[in-house]
Amino acid sequence: MRSREFSNITQRKEFEEALKRSNSLLTAQREASVDGVLAVDEQGRIVSYNNRFCELWQIPESVLQSVEFGGLLSLLQHHLQLPDGLVEALENAYDSPEKYTQQEIYLADRRVIDCYSGQVHSPDGKFYGMVWYFRDVTERICILQELRAEQERSERLLLNMLPEKIAKKLKHSRASMADGFEEVSVLFADIVGFTELSCNMSPVQLVGLLNRIFSMFDNLCDQYKLEKIKTIGDAYMVVSGLPEPRTDHAAAIANMALDMQKAISQVKSREGIQISMRIGINSGPVIAGVIGTKKFIYDLWGDTVNVASRMESLGTPKCIQVTEGTYLRLRDQFNFEQRGLIAVKGKGEMMTYWLVGKVN
Repeated sequence: MRSREFSNITQRKEFEEALKRSNSLLTAQREASVDGVLAVDEQGRIVSYNNRFCELWQIPESVLQSVEFGGLLSLLQHHLQLPDGLVEALENAYDSPEKYTQQEIYLADRRVIDCYSGQVHSPDGKFYGMVWYFRDVTERICILQELRAEQERSERLLLNMLPEKIAKKLKHSRASMADGFEEVSVLFADIVGFTELSCNMSPVQLVGLLNRIFSMFDNLCDQYKLEKIKTIGDAYMVVSGLPEPRTDHAAAIANMALDMQKAISQVKSREGIQISMRIGINSGPVIAGVIGTKKFIYDLWGDTVNVASRMESLGTPKCIQVTEGTYLRLRDQFNFEQRGLIAVKGKGEMMTYWLVGKVN
């Protein structure tokens, strides 16, 4: 009899020792967690928590230890000045039909807490309580926000360099790409007298003047929905009709050319400098695309581009010279003066016209 009692006592002690050992290991595991941990039973009474939970929510441990009866939610709502986000997270977890929930809590002090909760059930489905895990993810969120902001800045920069359609293609492929367009109009503009100006201006003043002029032209590009290709020194190149084709490509670029001349006149009058523009336009087919692997630029190639450049270089200050092809597309909408035949390198003699204004 005594032997049996002794055996029972020994087994009980071994069981109690195993339970203590298990509880110690669980406590150590809980305290080692980077997450704040809180567990409550089915009646809302605190069963377990760790120091990290108290630190995250700035709750004195003595307060949690004093909760013996009644609901945890009642304590949080009525006796502690805790962030609404914490109370809401606890309430949502109890009210949610989902076994597991996750949400980010944005606090007034700019901290972001990731809240993960799970229901605890017995093997036969009886509800035992809830466990919450809280982690301060403020640094991670800030890094993600900075990465998104940097990505947006990079995309805006790419869109300033390339048409949106081309920029999207390049984001997915670094291969060279080019497309043919049958109907576009190309404009070249050059500032007359710029060399003389550069001799009488400091580099800062010169760049400032160019920036003011070209910014006005950029605004005109936006107004007429044209594609600026590039600037080379004091020359400006723009195209109409790509990468999205349009039937009014010639009219749109003619309107811009007229407004560019007005803009230069305003600069001349406002800044008291001797300056004018020579503009050339041609219409026809081109190849357009991006080649190479560095310093991407969307560029144009073809006879149409070469002739447009010749229209500018063989033109006259304060005038807009166009080819016969452009003239035929616009003669019913704009006023022209025939210049006559001129010798164009590589093309022989070509009939050209001066664009002087819109038809009233």
